[in-house]
Amino acid sequence: MGKFLSGIFSVALIMSTVVSPSLAQILKKDNAASTSSAKATVTMKAQAAPAESLKKNAWYYALKPRTAQSPIRSQKASAGKLVNKAVAKSDSEIPTIYGSVIYNDQIDADLATTGLYELPKSEGPTTFLFPAQGANGGGVCINGVYHSVNYFTYFGMLIVSYVSNDMEEGEVLGMSEPKDLSVIGRWAVDPTSDPASPDVYGITFTPSGDSMQLSSLELTNTEVSATAIAPVDGYWNSIAFDNQGQLYGISYTGEEQGSDFIVTNAYLNKIDKTTGSVTPVAEISGAPAPQYMSSCCIDPKSGKMYWNVCPADNHSYMYEVDLATGAARLLYQITGNDEIMGMFIPDPAAEDGAPAECENIKFNFDGSSLSGNVSLKTPSTFFDGTPGSGELIITVLVNDEEMGYSEASWGTDIEIPVDLSLTGAGSYTFTIFASNDVGMGPRTKIKNVWVGADTPEATTATLTYVNGNMEVSWLPVTASVNGGYLDLDNLTYTVKDKDGAVVAENLTGTSFSQAVAEPDEIISYFYTVEAVCNGLVSAAAKTNVIVLGSVVPPYKPDFLATGFAGWTIIDSNEDNKVWTIMTDGNDAGAARISYNTTLAMDDWLITPPLRLEAGKAYEVSFDSKAYGSMFKERLEVKFGKSNSVEGMTEVLLEPTDMVSGDYASFSQMLIPDEDGLYFVGFHGISDKNKLHLYVNNIKIAAAVSALAPGLVSNLTATPDASGANRCTVSFNAPDKTMNGLDLASLTKVEILRDGELVKTFPSPGVGASLSFVDEMEAGGNVTYTVIGHNADGVGLKAKVSAFVGFDIPAAVPSAKITGTEVDGQVTVNWEPVTTDINGLSFPADKVTYIIAASDGSKWVPFAENIKGTSYTYQAVEAGKQEFVQLAVFPSSDAGVGEGAATEMIPVGTPYDGIYESFTGGKLNYIWGSKSINGGNLLICTDQSLADVTSMDGDGGFVTFNSSYADGGADFFSGLVSLGKMVNPGLTFFLYNSINEENPDNRNINEVSVSVREIGTENWVEIMKPTTVDELCDVDNAWNKVTVSLATYAGKNVQICITGITKLFVNTMIDNIRVSSILDNDLHAVSISAPAKVKCGEGYNVSVGVVNDGTLDAPAFSVELYADGNLIATRDVEGLASLASTKVDFNCVMSGLATEPVSVYARVAYSADENEANNQSSSVEVMPVVSKLPGVDNLEGSAINGEVKLTWDEPTLEGGEPEMITDDFEDGDAFAPEYGDWTFVDGDGCPVGGFYGLELPGIISGATPGSFWIWDQESISGGNKTFDAHSGKKYLFSLFRSDNGTVDDWAISPQLTGEAQTISFWAKSYDGQYPESIQVYYSTGGKTVSDFVAIEESIVEGVPGDWTMYTVDLPQGAKYFAIHSFATDSYMLMIDDVTYTPAVLAATLQIAGYNVYRDGVKINSELVYECEYIDNNVVEDTQYSYIVTVVYTEKGESKPSDEVVVLTPSGVDSVLSGEISIKAIDSKVVVSNAEGHDIVISAANGSVVYRGIGQSKTEIALPGGVYIVKAGNKVVKVIVKG
Repeated sequence: MGKFLSGIFSVALIMSTVVSPSLAQILKKDNAASTSSAKATVTMKAQAAPAESLKKNAWYYALKPRTAQSPIRSQKASAGKLVNKAVAKSDSEIPTIYGSVIYNDQIDADLATTGLYELPKSEGPTTFLFPAQGANGGGVCINGVYHSVNYFTYFGMLIVSYVSNDMEEGEVLGMSEPKDLSVIGRWAVDPTSDPASPDVYGITFTPSGDSMQLSSLELTNTEVSATAIAPVDGYWNSIAFDNQGQLYGISYTGEEQGSDFIVTNAYLNKIDKTTGSVTPVAEISGAPAPQYMSSCCIDPKSGKMYWNVCPADNHSYMYEVDLATGAARLLYQITGNDEIMGMFIPDPAAEDGAPAECENIKFNFDGSSLSGNVSLKTPSTFFDGTPGSGELIITVLVNDEEMGYSEASWGTDIEIPVDLSLTGAGSYTFTIFASNDVGMGPRTKIKNVWVGADTPEATTATLTYVNGNMEVSWLPVTASVNGGYLDLDNLTYTVKDKDGAVVAENLTGTSFSQAVAEPDEIISYFYTVEAVCNGLVSAAAKTNVIVLGSVVPPYKPDFLATGFAGWTIIDSNEDNKVWTIMTDGNDAGAARISYNTTLAMDDWLITPPLRLEAGKAYEVSFDSKAYGSMFKERLEVKFGKSNSVEGMTEVLLEPTDMVSGDYASFSQMLIPDEDGLYFVGFHGISDKNKLHLYVNNIKIAAAVSALAPGLVSNLTATPDASGANRCTVSFNAPDKTMNGLDLASLTKVEILRDGELVKTFPSPGVGASLSFVDEMEAGGNVTYTVIGHNADGVGLKAKVSAFVGFDIPAAVPSAKITGTEVDGQVTVNWEPVTTDINGLSFPADKVTYIIAASDGSKWVPFAENIKGTSYTYQAVEAGKQEFVQLAVFPSSDAGVGEGAATEMIPVGTPYDGIYESFTGGKLNYIWGSKSINGGNLLICTDQSLADVTSMDGDGGFVTFNSSYADGGADFFSGLVSLGKMVNPGLTFFLYNSINEENPDNRNINEVSVSVREIGTENWVEIMKPTTVDELCDVDNAWNKVTVSLATYAGKNVQICITGITKLFVNTMIDNIRVSSILDNDLHAVSISAPAKVKCGEGYNVSVGVVNDGTLDAPAFSVELYADGNLIATRDVEGLASLASTKVDFNCVMSGLATEPVSVYARVAYSADENEANNQSSSVEVMPVVSKLPGVDNLEGSAINGEVKLTWDEPTLEGGEPEMITDDFEDGDAFAPEYGDWTFVDGDGCPVGGFYGLELPGIISGATPGSFWIWDQESISGGNKTFDAHSGKKYLFSLFRSDNGTVDDWAISPQLTGEAQTISFWAKSYDGQYPESIQVYYSTGGKTVSDFVAIEESIVEGVPGDWTMYTVDLPQGAKYFAIHSFATDSYMLMIDDVTYTPAVLAATLQIAGYNVYRDGVKINSELVYECEYIDNNVVEDTQYSYIVTVVYTEKGESKPSDEVVVLTPSGVDSVLSGEISIKAIDSKVVVSNAEGHDIVISAANGSVVYRGIGQSKTEIALPGGVYIVKAGNKVVKVIVKG
């Protein structure tokens, strides 16, 4: 399988050049969402590439929503609207219908949301009821609750959600995420079932999602489940029940048109709800085909079906469907073009003869009174609209209890008394309805009616400090919390201080003043104000905080405890981004300011007032950092005498860049010039569009004398130039005090290295020049601190850092890679590194080199300690080809320096031609791409673009893609040999896209072709940039392009096709070929066969043949050869020019095979003008030799012109167990089983997958499972991180789609029961998502509960590289299991598992025997007895026989010992008897050989015995293999030692 040169899972190829490499880890998996389902078109001019479409199956194969569904937004009914809207009887025959709108024009414009809507009764829009998820997976209403399922794709995973909503207000009552796909479908409620718990049916998916079934659904507010009734065929739009319990369904058919499914017909069917049998009623006539999702319902009164139809014209219609004939009648168009799912007709609010709804309802309660009345107008008609007459009763319910009742006349105004004094003031729900002898009329429910006195609203309060007084003021309260009665005449206010003490109460005004003196220490002040009315107290309104007092250092703020109390925050750039406090994580307690995308940072964080003294010095220290090295931040620190921008007049820290995500420490001395209050300001001044700037651990130290020494001057640290661990520190002693006065004297000067005192200069002279040579045991980064001392104290600290000794080497200047004359071998050359990164010259022997190869995502070292400047190695094994890129890293004792990367070149055995058709969106050869001006080369399937499919129908092609003019890509091949070609050339097909609405707008995108001869560096343009329109004859079709390569005949080359966007976004090509350009030229381009096959089993060899000729080829044949011998021929009727075909051969691996079988194919075509390419390459198929027991004591004798063979049944007990290694190479690709292994899925959850990478049989987010067999050769889109430890296959277990804890088990075949050591290789696909494993053993069965953990085997963090693990199993262990149990992991990979299995006699059942003569099986059917007569022999000829056992379901055994029989002449045959030759213990025993010569030879041919036979002859021999000839009978025997 070809490889896609990409380090990540996207269709963009890796760039052919890279930046300077580092030994970085693999990229993290991407968890971003992709929700778009729209396809791009080839005539798009500036749009993004398309997202992958939904799963192609059933409804989301054909009937799909017109757009991806929008998230539910907050949308509520307008204030005062009745929540429970009565369903009025209408003059129209169309009933009221509700449904889930999953799409309409308003939703598409983001002006509305999915939800429940009421459908119109004539042309018009739907009416919004409440927001809810779109019921695209089923929806029904049961007893006032709407139940729905929604599904969508998230990064290739299918996400399913179930929600129940209360129909009165839309409140969500419950939700869940079903894992069973069988809940997704079309639902309907059976009206003839129990109304309290009705039956719900659905045509749904099966649990695997690959077919349909009729299901019975169980619905609660939180869960939904499905039980299968019967399978159902076909595609289904909707289902509905009539009032007799008959289930109807609308199905449809259609046809594929490119990547789309076009619905052509719809049908009405009856469905038996008990058996699932479908009875067609009729094809629906009079309505367009339903191209998009919709639903239907049946009116239980009229029996009419109402069907929402959304055809291909993107409109929406309502039809009535005749249930007897299928005839549809258009009722109206829905003007919003809604797609409506889960339609239903709500139960009528009343019977026809019951009263209509009451009107003009008002609630009359005076003041705080709990007694009042409800006034209303009684209905004047019955519910059916006819005039009312007879009895009429009006009932008032309060919180569902009857609180008022009155007999009344029709159409009059009345008042009904209501007394709520027993329940008290509060919020009530009133329900009012009229009733008569027929029943109750519609119920009008009005919620949140407040009766009685209400609580005052909270006020808003403000605090100021004026002339020694705290002044509190607030807004007057004029309203209540719930809109109820508020007695403003009795409203007062209570004021409390910061400690909660009441400082004023019963205030009727809106202000309060309290004298507060300036405190000595810093104190935060605030007040709260409460409104009080008749004992009801409002919520407290808190004032702003005012800080009084000052801080006397030392001072260390605790932001988590006190917040920013006393600090001043200034948003100078007015972008509403201000300093905040981190409350959790490693940065808890830090202050942080965040970025603005368009404005530079300009934000201050200023301390409370600091009371400082002149003549003193105060150390200000803090830590600061950026979010990370990618986002450089900038900080300055100032101080001054006011907490304002203008007051920050002095500099403590000049603008300094924070370049790391690690905190850097800073320390400066603040020396005030006079006593007073000062402020320190931290000023964030980062450039725009950075990220976060942090300040932490702010400290202001206690005062020290400013007369202590200032800084030393001219401080240097000079490492030894020879690289020795020695450094000279030089400086001038201080000559000034901290505050700048002349220094009188020094008591000492100290030098500290990394905080440790290393040198003291006692009483040095002021300003003296001092120097110190520091001898160190080890070098490295060191920091020296130099401090002067005098009688007034410790002076300022001066620091200098240096690297002592040799640092890591400087970067490798450049590296170059070239191929050698040996296929697959490369040489990398580089310029030497002579210095370290500090410029010190290295001795020649101090630098070695590391050579690393790129696997697409990181550099993997493979050679170390390399000396010199050149390295040659076999990068690719002969016969294969890969792109190779290397990097060279310098290394020394100090570490590894920066490397230099080579260019990326193809390496290996050149292809004899290229026949790339991108089948299924996969590559058959290696290819690379280089972006031009931001363009890309995309690999496409037939689903990628809306209006183009592959040229040859194989489901794949590529496109040069760019959203901007002059963007595109180079698409270059690997190595191609033109040596066997006659008239070599390049052909490919190019799609000529033309906008049919404007056909004069021609396709001016450009295509060019270049060639690079191997051994040269430059590409030569052989087809200049030419427009697509010039290269093509037919519009909107594939056109063939041919480019001659005759100039390069006989050479090895690379081909590059370049596509450049000039008008259209995409330039598509397909079927690229580099081959001979002849009239008649058939080419055997490929041959494939399994790497391993069990002896005696069949296998398939597939041969690819391409017609490179310009003429169609008539009949020809393909011959298959094994080890040089022709073994089969297949005839092919013909092959069109440039077409390809696959020819399959069914082969059988000999039961006796022990060596690989070399297989190749040859095309036999008499008209072929180029036979050099008629023979394919060879592939080897390795036999897997059976370890099953073979027959014992095989003997053969020749008599009467026949050979008789006899043997003993195999001994099934006591076989010798052998250690084996399961490498899984003979497993089926992506199968969920392997041999006698058992895989258990303990979590039962669907697995996740890889974005942009399809795994056969595994649907991300839908398929549950445990372990599967990965096959690197049958997958496309992965990189080398998917490689097996050995071969191409291994076991793998995927992460759960919900990122939960995996519970997957791989249980071994049965073991011997003896203590043994097992081993296996394991790897986490991505080391950033480490896997966790543990080995268990069982002395009993294979259920998970039988297993016991081996504690020391637990690994929580399997590395991202293949790692071997060995585990000791105890005596009695019958099975072992590898348990995967990581949380939020990725993929566990297991390979090469070594263990000793049991010889399982109990599981072996003999089916029969096979007999081989001279290596060829001669029985056409199994032999069932322990003897065989071969009568197809020739006199006086020696034959070799071997017998194998065939076991039921296990296969063929290992071969028996060989017996050699010489057929006698006619005379010898008459005289010959039944001679028996056996090996018994340490003897050869020959019976019935009287008078016959007996000759015994050792394996090397030397004769060890010669004699005349008796009736029984015994010959004792040492242990070994011997050939025994007695008369004409020859037998090979094994004598035990």
